[in-house]
Amino acid sequence: MGTKRNQRSTVEARWEKKEVVGRVVKEKFEAEKVLGPLQAKTDTQRHYIQSLKYNKITVASGHAGCGKSYCATYMAAQLLNSGKIEKIVLTRPYAHLGKDYGATPGTDNEKLEPFMRPMLDVFQSITS
Repeated sequence: MGTKRNQRSTVEARWEKKEVVGRVVKEKFEAEKVLGPLQAKTDTQRHYIQSLKYNKITVASGHAGCGKSYCATYMAAQLLNSGKIEKIVLTRPYAHLGKDYGATPGTDNEKLEPFMRPMLDVFQSITS
């Protein structure tokens, strides 16, 4: 069983305590959520973004953290905002990392939320 340390209510209680003491500066985190235009940091990202713009299907592979999901999510959110597409289907591979999430309590959405959170954050920042 998990420890009490990682339970959502415990984490939220810690944040509330930090807010009262003044250790959490919300403005700092709010400013980080505002996204500017998508800019490639490397030549490979530049080619990937061009492929996303001009091809119907793009397959990308690379190490974790190189921007594959971020760039694709950003482009999809822009197309949705501009009205060029009506629907986005989010998919991610389920990588079994030593835990079996099928037996954990909660709904399917609660179990999948940690996997989808990065993409949902990008959508929220672009569509709001």
